[in-house]
Parts: sequence; structure tokens; C-alpha cells
Amino acid sequence: MASLQGGSFQMGIDDIDGRNGESPAYSSAVKSFKFDKYPVTNYMFKMFMEKKPNYTTDAEARGWSLVTQTYVAAAVQEINRLIHHKPEDDEPWMLPIQGASWNHPLGPSSSIDEKLDHPVVHVSKRDAAAYCLWMKKRLPTEFEWEYAARGGLEYPWGDSYEMGRTNLWQGKFPENDTGRDGFAGTSTVNAYRPQNDYGKMDNRHITALRWVIVGI
Repeated sequence: MASLQGGSFQMGIDDIDGRNGESPAYSSAVKSFKFDKYPVTNYMFKMFMEKKPNYTTDAEARGWSLVTQTYVAAAVQEINRLIHHKPEDDEPWMLPIQGASWNHPLGPSSSIDEKLDHPVVHVSKRDAAAYCLWMKKRLPTEFEWEYAARGGLEYPWGDSYEMGRTNLWQGKFPENDTGRDGFAGTSTVNAYRPQNDYGKMDNRHITALRWVIVGI
């Protein structure tokens, strides 16, 4: 783990693209805290599951999970639309896929064998909390996460977008991810150079969602 000195920063954004409580921006502060340098990888989560053989993730218990339509064959897309619930209106590009879970990210025929150094996906907040408990750690707060990820800047490295600094969708969303930045889908956790001047926080902006604790 690495340590980050606490301080004040600008939380959120004043942008029309702000959603889910991201705007307006306001001043906030965090105390000093420790954090993992990289996101949890498939390899680390696999170790957790092997040590906890009686644990079942929420996706495994449910029997399906949401996958971005771009990475799912058209025939499978149609089948899953018929047998599962309709995607959420605000995320129509996410399809419910039978058998998708942490070790089968695109469905039962997929595998993490060649992606052990990629961030784990299809992990619920309960699953993330169980992993943290096993590691004797905790999830970061939303404030800690944003402070470490960008420290009040537009991007982790500054206020201007730079190609090749992070793994973002390239191409027409959500039809086509060209992978022009080096990866289509998730990337390895050490694919890009350090994201900011902290020199300790790498690849906070990989194409995978994060869980945090709400509040300070």
C-alpha cells in the first residue's frame, strides 16, 4: 500500500455532463490515508475465491450479469434480451448475459486465464466488501477516491486530455471500441505510466467501475 497526505480539493464538476450527483463542484477535504497502488486484479480476486470456497458472488448467485453490448455477439444479444429483463433506460448498452461473472466476464464461454493482470469485473459492493475484509482493508470513501484519482483536476494528470495516458472508449459509443489507446475493454493494471504527481497511483482510470463508501 501507499500513503497519501490529506488536504483540500475541489470535489465534483461544474459541467453539463455531470451526472449521479457529480455537480455542482464544491470544496472538500480528506485526512491522510493509505491505498492500493493498483485496482484489484483477476488474479487477486481468484486467490480470494480459492481461499473462501463457500463464498458465492452476487452475479454467480443470480446467474447473470450486465455486459457492454459491443463485446457480445449479435445472436447472443437477441437471446438475452428475450430471456432477461430490459436494460436500464439510462444504460441501454448494457445487456444481461447468462453466466457472466468475475471468472467469465463475457459469459460462460469466456475466461480470465489470459487476463489475470486485468481489473476484476462483475463484483458487487457486497463482494468488494467481502474481499476487503479478507485483505483486512476497507473500501475508500468517495472523497478519498476522487482526491487520489484527480485531486481537483479535470484529469489525473492535468486539465487537458492526453491520448495514451489512460484507457477510455475510442470510437462511436457504444457500437465500436477501436482500442486506439491500446486496449478494447479493460487493460492490464500497469499498462500506463503513473497518472499524477503523487507517483504512487497508477491506472485509476481503467475501463472498469469502482466501489466506494458513501461519505467522508
